[in-house]
Amino acid sequence: MSIYKYINRIATAWVCKVSTNPKPKIMNLAARDITIIAMTAYGMTDKEIARRLFLSHIAIRKIQEQIREKLGAKNRAEVAFYAGLHYKMFAATYRSISQSA
Repeated sequence: MSIYKYINRIATAWVCKVSTNPKPKIMNLAARDITIIAMTAYGMTDKEIARRLFLSHIAIRKIQEQIREKLGAKNRAEVAFYAGLHYKMFAATYRSISQSA
């Protein structure tokens, strides 16, 4: 299976899962969660995120694990895909990341 078919299959399954869930998951996210999701979607590693937020990379991993639980995501790719679906919510954070990079 090619990587594009695999990504398409994951994206399709994730969109179906997100769209059928009646409870909006955005309300469960704290401001720090939104920042970390945006940085993850931007392609930053745990260590890069930790340096920016003045936390340890272990703390970032634990926060990302909690974020995945809140969103029902299995991995970082699904979290990044979720950020792409809700781009307007993350737009300001994307701009601040790209300006400070």
